[in-house]
Amino acid sequence: MAVKFVEEFERLTDGQFPMLKLHSADYKFDQNSNTSTLEVKFIISAYELKLFTEDQKQKVESVVQKMFNGVETKVSFIRTFADEMVVKNKVLEFLNSRNAFILNSITAENLKIDVDENTIKIEFIFDTPIYLMLSNNQFLEPFKDFLNMNFNQEIEIILTEKKDMQVSEYTPRLIQTSDDIGLIKISGLSMVYGRRGIKTISEMPSYIANIKDPSQNCTVCGKVSEFIIKEYKNKKYDSNDPKSGPEMKKLVSFNISDTTGRIGCVAFPDEKDVVCFQLIKDGDEVIVKGKTQQDWKNPEILSVSIDAVARCKIDYSSIKYKTFKDLPLEYSCVSPEPYEDGPFSVATTLLEPQSMEVPTLLKDKTYVVFDLETTGVDAAKDEIIEIAACKMVNGLVTETFQTLVRPTEKRIPREVEELTHITNEMVQYCQPISKILPDFLLFCGDNILVGHNIAGFDYLFIERYARALKYKFNNETIDTLIKAKELLPNRKVYKLTDISADYGISHKDAHRALSDVLATAELLKILAVEMDKRK
Repeated sequence: MAVKFVEEFERLTDGQFPMLKLHSADYKFDQNSNTSTLEVKFIISAYELKLFTEDQKQKVESVVQKMFNGVETKVSFIRTFADEMVVKNKVLEFLNSRNAFILNSITAENLKIDVDENTIKIEFIFDTPIYLMLSNNQFLEPFKDFLNMNFNQEIEIILTEKKDMQVSEYTPRLIQTSDDIGLIKISGLSMVYGRRGIKTISEMPSYIANIKDPSQNCTVCGKVSEFIIKEYKNKKYDSNDPKSGPEMKKLVSFNISDTTGRIGCVAFPDEKDVVCFQLIKDGDEVIVKGKTQQDWKNPEILSVSIDAVARCKIDYSSIKYKTFKDLPLEYSCVSPEPYEDGPFSVATTLLEPQSMEVPTLLKDKTYVVFDLETTGVDAAKDEIIEIAACKMVNGLVTETFQTLVRPTEKRIPREVEELTHITNEMVQYCQPISKILPDFLLFCGDNILVGHNIAGFDYLFIERYARALKYKFNNETIDTLIKAKELLPNRKVYKLTDISADYGISHKDAHRALSDVLATAELLKILAVEMDKRK
């Protein structure tokens, strides 16, 4: 069917869309509406997608509808990215799932990959026994199908027999110790959840930093943070139709970091499977298998839609990711200031040593609480105009970091000026983020970062600039917005200003970064006390 589809599609479009490759065509039946939909997916490169116009998309959709006249169709485009590193990871992922012996035999000398905009050429160079093993169509055809599902270039696979290879030259080695392969060694795997009959995860996880585009098959690992299970309303719920499902459904979300990067993970488990996810908590090390997809608000952000997850032990020594720039040893633009207790102290004697013991969450730990003011709310396009942070040691603020930032491409909109009282004139002679970010990252160090809606806003801005400037940024986080919803469930509003007012936290300059930071630090203390009460 696939061949006939491609031939007919090319005929009806006069070959206008050579950049598209058929990924799949699946019928989906909706029991609620008793209707069928044919979902057709095309693969297109990330570069070509930027040039692909809405008119072209509509033309493709109309041709597909014409091809299946009388059937409702839906067309989607899967963006792919391919460089040598990405292709190599996919090759190794396939080998890991099919033949561990060949996987452990891979070296830089016997696997050659060449990628251009039209072709992906993969050459295996092995001595006779492995050459004959690879020559079997039971390996080649599934391997080529797997690559075709992930990339839209033409795939060329070359097998070369190296008859003169000496035994002394052939030294199988574990590929995860290689700097450029990007796979991580794990152990102690214990399954937590698997859908569609998945009973284990056999693939080795890739570096999160190398996950650059949507993919149907992705395996990553890392330490869990911001774990949450929440309910959402089932839009298909019908009290008269038991097949429509429950009125409320469950959403599971958390972040994982493997020291090379951080990525969000989401699942929509059935009620019977929710208990499986309750085995996971912040700080656990897990491996996750699923597909990566773009955030609907920000296409630059990827997350993993979970097919399976297991707890594991990560061998961090197997991670050889060294593409980051080193941070300066000293502050160059902005230096931290010692904190003097001022008007931002909480109205109660919440954490004074004489009144009560420091809560477990804060005891003997260092956190960096930070907040940003920006030209807008789009983390992919808007710019930072102020950064503020404080360092909290054993529950007490010890020093602060604060600076205005000059945006390089955008002016501060009037509504932002009115909200923050930061004007274009105020930032005109300030340093740009490229100069300030190293100082801020130096101030953060490897400490856990805290913020109110940090996961959905502040972290994303810093992550974007750190990635562009080649600095490492994958700190663990605590989002006080998420924690407040978990620990203070009876509230209707979770804005920082409202919580501050209710708990007597001084917050005189709301929507200025340092005021928000110190208010958030006090909120963290309140949440820490609540956590101890629940033990």
